[in-house]
Amino acid sequence: LLSDRLTGEGLAVIQGETINPGRISFHARLVNTLKAVFPEVLPYPYPIQSFHDLHAHIIVSKKPAVDLKQAEKRIKEYNLPLRCFSGELFSSLFNLPLFMRTAYEKYTKIITDDDPGIKD
Repeated sequence: LLSDRLTGEGLAVIQGETINPGRISFHARLVNTLKAVFPEVLPYPYPIQSFHDLHAHIIVSKKPAVDLKQAEKRIKEYNLPLRCFSGELFSSLFNLPLFMRTAYEKYTKIITDDDPGIKD
């Protein structure tokens, strides 16, 4: 459904669940399922302080979605008063830790209606 609705220029961001190393299997299967549909799948980790846990969002697109030079250009162009976000931070978001990359290799089974990946 998402792929049918997404234009060639569009992108979507999906909440990618926990990436806690002990509970990362669903996230990894979600990433691999999205890779079966979209040519561009970019997970990026972030901490959720209130839960004391690591989670990830996943960007999907039909074409390359991340362009550091374009991001820096837009930041300057719009004269955004940013206090945290920068081009440098943006480029580092997609440098994934080894445990995430290893999980993508380990949990390759695609999520389906018959196997939703909840009990891995």
